[in-house]
Amino acid sequence: MNYSKTYESSTKVEFDVIFPKEEIESEWNQTFNLIANRTNIAGFRKGRVPRNILERIIRDEDIIENLKETLLRKTFNKIKDEQGDENLYNIFKEDESEIQKDKEYKFKIVFEYWPDPELGDYRSIRIKANEVSVSDEELEKQLNLILQSFAKWNNVEDGEIQLKDVVEITMETKDENNEEVKEYTGKSAISINPDINDRLKPLRNALLGKRVGDEVECDIELESKRAHVKAKVDSIRRKELSNWSDIDLQAHFQVESLEELKEQQKSILLMNKLQLEIENQKNEILNKIREMSKIYIPETALQLEKQQYINDLEKRIKNRQVSKEEIDALNSGKDEFSKFADSVVKKSIEELLIIEKISKDLGIVVEDAEIEQRLRAYRKDLGESDLDKWILDLKNDKRTWRQLIADVKRERVFSALLTMCVEREEKDDTNQNAEEVQLKSESLEGEIK
Repeated sequence: MNYSKTYESSTKVEFDVIFPKEEIESEWNQTFNLIANRTNIAGFRKGRVPRNILERIIRDEDIIENLKETLLRKTFNKIKDEQGDENLYNIFKEDESEIQKDKEYKFKIVFEYWPDPELGDYRSIRIKANEVSVSDEELEKQLNLILQSFAKWNNVEDGEIQLKDVVEITMETKDENNEEVKEYTGKSAISINPDINDRLKPLRNALLGKRVGDEVECDIELESKRAHVKAKVDSIRRKELSNWSDIDLQAHFQVESLEELKEQQKSILLMNKLQLEIENQKNEILNKIREMSKIYIPETALQLEKQQYINDLEKRIKNRQVSKEEIDALNSGKDEFSKFADSVVKKSIEELLIIEKISKDLGIVVEDAEIEQRLRAYRKDLGESDLDKWILDLKNDKRTWRQLIADVKRERVFSALLTMCVEREEKDDTNQNAEEVQLKSESLEGEIK
């Protein structure tokens, strides 16, 4: 294979590539043999099929399809190794000739440059640390939430339907043609929640103030038509808050008294606030770095990552693991969602590039041994042989292992940035210590799961 550079700019470099006829013949035969070795034909053992039979079965199109991929990969590796430029990124072909067994093969290969980001003087960034505390009102709200979680459902025998009740009803629904709407006919349970905006909202409103045995009627919208609902109240259930005396604090919270529970929950709220404050500080530092930096991302990289993000989002939608921002974007229309996805992906790639650049500047290196040490600490419950097998499986999954290294590198870079850029008053030493504890306690749990 021979190549020569024909064009170079700040964003791409082009090479003319020629595979001589003799090399094509050799690669053609190797590709033929590879396909032959995995071809099964009844009556012959694998790899033992006579060549004259294989030549009638294996099409030239199959050889060419495999050969193109092989030659492109060979070209990419050779040029990148010999040019010694780590910033050569994506490739595509132009002016490609037809591959024939007895002729030379020519094409133009185009590399995109993905240069390192030019970061500004990020060491000069200064942000203020906000004081974090837990108010009595916040603690009281948290305790009320706990009480609500232990609330019990009781039947309301003699009383009116109120907000947040669950009402069991028997429904009969007919459309404009007086035909039964099966979806809304029969026994059902309906939550009297004003925040639910669905087709049955008029029915919820009609049920408020009614009692067991009462009947209501209302109209509801069914796509492009209206339907009439008749419903009878069969039962009413209402949550009744528990008393602290009814809750086993030791069994559920490992504390002996309500006062200990208050201290425990106050610490939890404080840690959650500290974690949120740290995330806000990270985002503020990142945004300031973005503002002072020059970061180039090839368009092909953006589109590939965007497609990966969309594929991942589709899986998360099925598992109901979607953020409010993503839901709003999905509901805003195709064009608006595309802009949202572009923004999410761009910020994600920028963050990765910034972290990689700063880790080099600060000499932060994450070795396999550090990852293994963290994994062993995380899974102390496993026996030695099971633990070794688990770690080896993770190592063999190159993508997961790279992600684990990237996560630890991210943690260490942000730890350095927070120490470098966050200004604190002396009285905030407690907060600082809590932040350090939080940073050190960040685990690999999310990726491992």
